[in-house]
Amino acid sequence: MTKRIESYLETLQRKSEELNVSLADAFAWKDIANSTYYRTINGTTELRYETARLVNKSLYELRELRDHRASLKK
Repeated sequence: MTKRIESYLETLQRKSEELNVSLADAFAWKDIANSTYYRTINGTTELRYETARLVNKSLYELRELRDHRASLKK
């Protein structure tokens, strides 16, 4: 049985769903151009490793920020 390797985008989409953080927000948080986001999700271009790494970090930062804000409301 051959297992296919996830693309950077597929990995980020899965993490975005798991963390309940918008992928578009994660791109914007790191000041990555909207055009890069849209070209990536439309399959026009592949993400570079460095960009995927930044977006991945951003997903976790945004989740932590959201959780911190929620804890302050309690």
